Amino acid sequence: RAATRMLVNSLYSREVIVREYGINPFVCYLGVDHLQYRPSSVPRERHVVAVGALAPLKRYDFLIDAIATIPKDRRPPLHIYGSTLTAETGRESVLSVAIKEQAKAQGVEIVVNSDLSD
Repeated sequence: RAATRMLVNSLYSREVIVREYGINPFVCYLGVDHLQYRPSSVPRERHVVAVGALAPLKRYDFLIDAIATIPKDRRPPLHIYGSTLTAETGRESVLSVAIKEQAKAQGVEIVVNSDLSD
């Protein structure tokens, strides 16, 4: 309530905020620092990358199911970049363990990278 300006990252989000809260936010599209992040000369590899918190809403289970439908000889590995530790205990989250087990059962190679810097 004390904020003087609200930013959202899409027109869709703007419409939701206007409809639900009666607040008219500014759309500020996400960007990338092109001086720090640019294509490299490293050869490209086939893999699927998912970036985000390990949360049920991210539907990593669905992603694993989809990758498992690709024939094994062409199936790319899944690389997930997101925190796998719970804040309370500092141990690997239940979801992290579950998606690793699901991937193994379905023959999907999975690499989970957590807590990376920019």
